[in-house]
Amino acid sequence: MTRTGKIARLPRNIRDELNRRLDNGEQGVRLIAWLNELPDVKQVLARDFEGRPITKSNLTEWKNGGYLDWQSQGETAAFVQQIKEDGDELRKISPGDLAQPLATAVLAYYAQAINRSLADKNEAPRARVRRLGRSLREMDRIMRRDLSEERMQIELDQLQFEQEKLDAKIDRERIR
Repeated sequence: MTRTGKIARLPRNIRDELNRRLDNGEQGVRLIAWLNELPDVKQVLARDFEGRPITKSNLTEWKNGGYLDWQSQGETAAFVQQIKEDGDELRKISPGDLAQPLATAVLAYYAQAINRSLADKNEAPRARVRRLGRSLREMDRIMRRDLSEERMQIELDQLQFEQEKLDAKIDRERIR
């Protein structure tokens, strides 16, 4: 979403500095005074807003919009960086070792969400039945996938066992 307010139109370096100051808990009154004294801010305000200064309302709107976006972007970037740093460690974990605990956790959260939604007395009974039907179909899909993976693992184990038997037979033939 493109923001169009006074603060959104300021140069990125000023918005970033404002966001850092908000993140550090600096008071709004001081921030507004600081912004309204900056030459680049005055230029944008003169060009786009008839010279009207940034107000408390403008800062509140920014805190509820652009600042939250900035925080979210920072959290996402930190998360991605953490994944990159943990990548070598995570590669040591086989997908099979991770899939089952993850599937169990997801199903538990899913069940919790369904349970909470059942408490919604404002939902029409027919809509609830449709929603629960979709939920059951999704859980069925997840469980079928897990069963399919289990079957594949059993088949792989059987193939490995057969290969070991064949290798042993070949070794016995060589000895003769």
